[in-house]
Amino acid sequence: MLASLGASLRCLLLVSVAVTVTYPVRAVSAAPSKIAVFEFELENTSPSGTTWGETAKDSPAMKAITDQVRRSLEQSGKFEIVDTSQADAPEISAHTLRTCHGCDADFALKLGADRSLIGVISKAGNTEYYASVRLTDTKLHKVVFQKMSFFIGGEDSWSTGVRELTTEALSHAAD
Repeated sequence: MLASLGASLRCLLLVSVAVTVTYPVRAVSAAPSKIAVFEFELENTSPSGTTWGETAKDSPAMKAITDQVRRSLEQSGKFEIVDTSQADAPEISAHTLRTCHGCDADFALKLGADRSLIGVISKAGNTEYYASVRLTDTKLHKVVFQKMSFFIGGEDSWSTGVRELTTEALSHAAD
């Protein structure tokens, strides 16, 4: 039957079949990676911080930033957020994951996460801060993305710096 059709019609028929066969494969997307996003930590190195340290008013800011990052990652469709509230380790409760040499990946793996994300706001002055984000593949125990950037602005602008870093981390983390 194909022999009786013209060459251009046979070609069109074959292309149609190829598109029909390959289309469903492209329409299926990979399941989102599971990610443990630990609460952002505050490192207050400002002159007032050396005297007073982390204050109670800073904790709500860190929680708000953490919630913002979790929402952003989940809304990307690339990640499923793993609940970290049940993780019980001194480094988590003391907010010192930034100094434990990758222990966050171990905790995240125990929670069933493929990735671990920790973030730090380092307050350098009243209007100067560094925001950093580290994303780790928990199974390989390999840092996939890490960046620190300097920003200017008060506490109300911390989320802006973190949003910029999170957006950049997303482009490196989808694998």
